[in-house]
Amino acid sequence: MDNQTAVVTVTYEYLPGLPSSFHKVTPIWLDITGCGSSDEPAKNNTAFQYTSPVWTANATGRVTAAIGHLHDGGVNLDINQNNSTMCDCEAAYGQNPGYVDPSGMSMPGMPMGDMGTHISSLSECSTGQVNLGDNLTVTAFYNTTEYMPMTNTDGSLAPIMGIALLYLAQNETYTSTSTTASPSPTGAGSGSGSGSGVSSSSSHAAAAPMITTGPFFVAGAIGAMVALGFA
Repeated sequence: MDNQTAVVTVTYEYLPGLPSSFHKVTPIWLDITGCGSSDEPAKNNTAFQYTSPVWTANATGRVTAAIGHLHDGGVNLDINQNNSTMCDCEAAYGQNPGYVDPSGMSMPGMPMGDMGTHISSLSECSTGQVNLGDNLTVTAFYNTTEYMPMTNTDGSLAPIMGIALLYLAQNETYTSTSTTASPSPTGAGSGSGSGSGVSSSSSHAAAAPMITTGPFFVAGAIGAMVALGFA
């Protein structure tokens, strides 16, 4: 526990216009709390889940990327469209040493193989279509018997989240030959609704670049959220 000095840098990339090769997209935020604070209570040594209120789509477009955000203890995040799974974002743990706690500390009753491991990636989807009036929900599945949850400095359980961010290519319809997105090494998430006005591009979300309309947020798989968009 040594005091250290760290420097954090942020690089912003922006474009003065809309290149013809870019997709103009609308970001949709689905959250287990609806329009709340995004936090829900965690539960120890059990499997549990939270489902968001139904959001009725007020936007139409081809899904260029559907990405999720869970905290440690999360197993998968189900994005549901009209009572059918649109995308199942599955969590992977400890895929490299950066996501393994070198102290090896665990909570009582935790499996030895999962001591001190953290979410290192979430699978994502790049196909599908959302139409005006579709009913969308997101369900976060957790199992704190299988995976160690996050804790506060006093040892109490930290709250969990379940967030999905969909990017919809405006005025486009999904076909089997549509441009698809490439996987992201970390999970991501963002809040309920859609925006207006050009704000930022997301280089990890699609093979074909995108310009988003409206403010949005991107979250790491296990940590704090960083605002990238502008109001």
